[in-house]
Amino acid sequence: MHVECEVEGGLSFDPSWIPTATLFAMMLSMGMTLAPADFRRVVRRPRAFLFGACGQILLLPAFALGIAWGLSLPEPLAVGLVLIAACPGGVTSNALAHYARGDTALSVSLTALSSSLAFLTVPAILGVAFRVLSSGAGAREISLPIGETAVTLFGTTALPILLGMLVRHWREGVAARVSGPLLAISTSVLMLLITGLGANLAMSERDLGSLFMQSAIAVIALITSLAIVAHAGARALGLADDQRRTLLLELSLQNFNLALVIALGLLDEPRYAGTPIVYFPIMFVFAGWLIVRARRSNP
Repeated sequence: MHVECEVEGGLSFDPSWIPTATLFAMMLSMGMTLAPADFRRVVRRPRAFLFGACGQILLLPAFALGIAWGLSLPEPLAVGLVLIAACPGGVTSNALAHYARGDTALSVSLTALSSSLAFLTVPAILGVAFRVLSSGAGAREISLPIGETAVTLFGTTALPILLGMLVRHWREGVAARVSGPLLAISTSVLMLLITGLGANLAMSERDLGSLFMQSAIAVIALITSLAIVAHAGARALGLADDQRRTLLLELSLQNFNLALVIALGLLDEPRYAGTPIVYFPIMFVFAGWLIVRARRSNP
């Protein structure tokens, strides 16, 4: 199933390249805010970082698979849930960690490193997950081109982060001026794409309300279960409250744009974008609740 939009004059427009372009721009913008010291912070606070990294790379996909199986989600919704869970932390989590009175340095370290390694971790996670989803009776085989996926993810995550860091190193003033507007423009384009995808799904799916409800329940279950694990784990490790709030955000705000790149580009299946589209507003509702609660208790 290929997404195409008809325009005046009989021409068609394929929007599947937009997530790739906006993801590159967002990662480039993030790279312009980073320095090698952001990665070295991991050494100084290894417990919180290792717990957060394990949560993103292992727990999120495992919980997503368990929820998809437990709720007997249809294949498009199950794949979409695993897709969003396999992606690294979202680029906006650093700013939201700051607003939530969190540990911004920890947030930056987790987001930067997980995004830089996404070209290795995401294909491995999805390869295993898709084999599990394809193993049931009557299930359709879901395959991911591992080599192409690794190259695509490297070119849209690790490479632009490195380029952005080089720009900051050589032209710090340019990086400071460009990073904000670049992120704002790419985010605006992404919002337009989300609107278009939502409209496309509404026209192509007859039982949209039921699918939306199933996706919403699965997404809420995923975020809630990881929030409970993050809270309990942080307490067990004796982490400070600001680190606990950061881990709650980092395990709840995934790279939605990367999920679209995989669904629309690498898998060429717009239906797999349905659950990530539902995930997008719900994750911000959770982040907003956490920020309000944190700022009330820490004015």
